[in-house]
Amino acid sequence: MLGFVLFYGLEYLVAASASSEGEPSRALSSFRITAFAGYSSLIAYLLVHSVWSGGPSLALYALAMAFHFLLVEHSFDGGDYGAYKSRGRWILALAVMAGWSAGMLTSIPEQWLARITGFVCGGVIMNTLVVELPEGRGGRFWPFVLAAAAYSVVLIVVLG
Repeated sequence: MLGFVLFYGLEYLVAASASSEGEPSRALSSFRITAFAGYSSLIAYLLVHSVWSGGPSLALYALAMAFHFLLVEHSFDGGDYGAYKSRGRWILALAVMAGWSAGMLTSIPEQWLARITGFVCGGVIMNTLVVELPEGRGGRFWPFVLAAAAYSVVLIVVLG
């Protein structure tokens, strides 16, 4: 729930501070990139230390997160955020590598892995809702239903 609420708050701040051209302030845009960098690092860390064991589960998680990263990239790129286009995409790419490296070099207790997983799940849900169900930007219901069904199958396979 924490990931969901934090990313909802971030999207609310971005929408509330948007200028007449629809672009948020440079400081808020940088803050958003920083928040997503931390989030991306956690996702990559979980690639190394996941609460699910086994090759197929890890492969499905990696595939699901790869698609999620594409969705996030589309959201940033479509928002005409100058900070993202100039350096933000590199920061996010480096954040993924940093999270993976941290996972290779460190280990944390399983209870914290579960908490990180919960945070990431909340973030994935919120960020998907922001992009797929936007008000006034033409969200499409049936592609969303198809993606939700496919992701449900992935979760059943991974958790089952």
